[in-house]
Amino acid sequence: MHKGIESTTAAVTVLRAIGRAHALASSFLASLPERLVSHVPSLEEMATALDEPLPETGSDPAAVLDEWYTRAERGITASPGPRFFGFVNGGVTPAALAGDWLASAIDQNAGLWASSPAAAQTELVVLRWLKDLFGLPTEWSGAMTSGATMANLVGLIATRQWAGRRLGFDASGDGLAGHPRFMSFRAQRSTSAPANAKVHSALVVTRCARHPHRADR
Repeated sequence: MHKGIESTTAAVTVLRAIGRAHALASSFLASLPERLVSHVPSLEEMATALDEPLPETGSDPAAVLDEWYTRAERGITASPGPRFFGFVNGGVTPAALAGDWLASAIDQNAGLWASSPAAAQTELVVLRWLKDLFGLPTEWSGAMTSGATMANLVGLIATRQWAGRRLGFDASGDGLAGHPRFMSFRAQRSTSAPANAKVHSALVVTRCARHPHRADR
């Protein structure tokens, strides 16, 4: 952030926006016990509420948050609440919510030690805790992914490398041309359709064939 009046003005704007986001989030969380788990407005209703031309000028961030929340509230589900059973994501925990806010504010890059020693070391500690929690070998390495889709992809890539070594070649170094095609087995009812689509995309990227498992085979 630059020094001078512009820096001061920007800091005040950011703090005001963060305060407004906190107020809106607090109000929403307090409403969860009484809020309908899901209210599904029509596409036309949400389009009328939110679909506008791209603004020609910027607006105060706090005002934008207020306007968006007012317009969008009708289409917000109560997914953080205890009565939401729609998807596996469920509700966020208090620690995760607060941690996400802080992580966004300090905006660190954990990809390299030089870019953020604190973030890089925190990731290593969390990975060690996960190995302890699940009883995994201490010598195993790991990495945090951005979400389930990347976790599927990374898992398949690691599996492909492991299978290649068992067959006597380096899958990532030598490629798959001329080598046996890998098969990936999964239960037919293991995941939802969107999740299956994500797994299928990962299979395509890693060039692994997909083979659903059937109980009668």
